[in-house]
Amino acid sequence: MISYLYFRSVRERSSLSAAIAIGFLLVLQFLVCYAPCSASDDELHIVSRLIIGRQRLYTGEVSIRGLERHSDLENKNPPSVRLINELMRFDFANGRLWHEVERAWADMPADAKPPVEILVYGKDSVFRKDVDSRTITVGKPSVPNDFWDLRVFGLCTYDDLLRFTKLSDFEIAYQEALKNGTFKVRSQDEDGLIVIDYLNSSSSKRLETLDVRRRTWIDPAREHVPVKTEQQFKNPGSLDTDTDGWAPPSAVSTATWKRHGDDIWVPASAKVMMKVGDSSGGMMIELELAFEWHAVNPPLDESQFSLTTLDVPVGSNHIIDFSKDRTNPIYLQHPLIPDAKMLRKIQEANNQKPEPPKRLNGFRYIASLGALVAMLSLSFLFWRRAKLRST
Repeated sequence: MISYLYFRSVRERSSLSAAIAIGFLLVLQFLVCYAPCSASDDELHIVSRLIIGRQRLYTGEVSIRGLERHSDLENKNPPSVRLINELMRFDFANGRLWHEVERAWADMPADAKPPVEILVYGKDSVFRKDVDSRTITVGKPSVPNDFWDLRVFGLCTYDDLLRFTKLSDFEIAYQEALKNGTFKVRSQDEDGLIVIDYLNSSSSKRLETLDVRRRTWIDPAREHVPVKTEQQFKNPGSLDTDTDGWAPPSAVSTATWKRHGDDIWVPASAKVMMKVGDSSGGMMIELELAFEWHAVNPPLDESQFSLTTLDVPVGSNHIIDFSKDRTNPIYLQHPLIPDAKMLRKIQEANNQKPEPPKRLNGFRYIASLGALVAMLSLSFLFWRRAKLRST
């Protein structure tokens, strides 16, 4: 059980929030100076409040529970349901993660024990522990790191989660939309929510689908948290479209938020839905999540994202390092070989490549062939002489 961590002081959180706010406002000021006709003050204000409000969450510990359901639109087969039970400790600013995942399915027997995997993104390495087989693999971290950014719920689609889209990706998309004039504030609905539209920009590396519009509902009364997003595709050739030429939403994401302290809002629940294809052979994907927060913005250091957090006393696990050469991994620990020096000697012996056989040059080849012929001739003569004597 991971012990809970103490919260940072109000002064630390306030100073970091102020630094984040100043940096983002400088970016927006740049947009105002160089593209004054592309974005209104109202649009800039909404985007800045939306991003800065989410950036106030930077570290945390949270349990995530829920389910992921895949069902065909024709209802010919029973849905496939994956149960979600995870624990995350994260540091978004530095790309660090401690992630425990229980891989369970709804149709598993009641007494079955689901496999558990722990993934740790450290400073220089990624550690993956299979709890049941007592195996830990070491690899190189990917850039950017492939894990969920919990701050994007209410903005993201299921496809964004698969691509591990970060809050910074949405920031880039909004900046490009503001500069290009494809970001619009539609209205403020009867619930007091602000409704915005923007087109995905091809210059964003993670949001590069063309002819896609996203409509997001934002609550200005709660630090501009996103509560709903719909994604639509441009489909002018179809009769099943809105009056403005956009097809009905194929992806919908909703989120509820919980206030922590004075100015930090964290996701409390989320639902993500995406329809793939049509009624003939299509699929509906649904994700339902609930978040239980154990700590918000606690102080974290590198030791909490290291190999030592995986409970690896000497001789307890297989530890295999693939970070230098995936085809020739290095054993750092083996349960049957507790002595580190002996393990290293065995590893070095196994890694030694046999020398290729020396090829004979022309002279040596002829000499060897002549010697072979001479030996065969002598053998024949001795055999012939012995046969004559016997007769």
